[in-house]
Amino acid sequence: MLRRGGPDALGDKVAEFGRGASAASVEEAASLDYVLLAVPWRNVESALKSLPAWNGNEGPVKNGGRRVIFVSGDHPEPTAFIKQLIESFGFTAVDLGGLATGGRLQQAGGPLAGRDLVEFGDH
Repeated sequence: MLRRGGPDALGDKVAEFGRGASAASVEEAASLDYVLLAVPWRNVESALKSLPAWNGNEGPVKNGGRRVIFVSGDHPEPTAFIKQLIESFGFTAVDLGGLATGGRLQQAGGPLAGRDLVEFGDH
């Protein structure tokens, strides 16, 4: 978890979420294999734009291809918006469908969690 006030400002929330939850700086979060971003809908764009490049600051390009970021959602318009936003950063957005199926594929413990996939060529 992170917050504008820094990791120390989240002590109560971290305790409330319990085991497995932790607070971090933006830099620490960017160095992780994956990060769950949960913000109010009106703040999604600004929250994504404030993050350093994902995957250890290596950015969206790897070996001449574009890194893949998965998207899942039950509502087409917000999902399309997030896909466009991800692609505006230079990543390839892959829509896995609704949360019941796509969300499970990419959540912690799922078969796509933590994978550093790269798309080569135009699709």
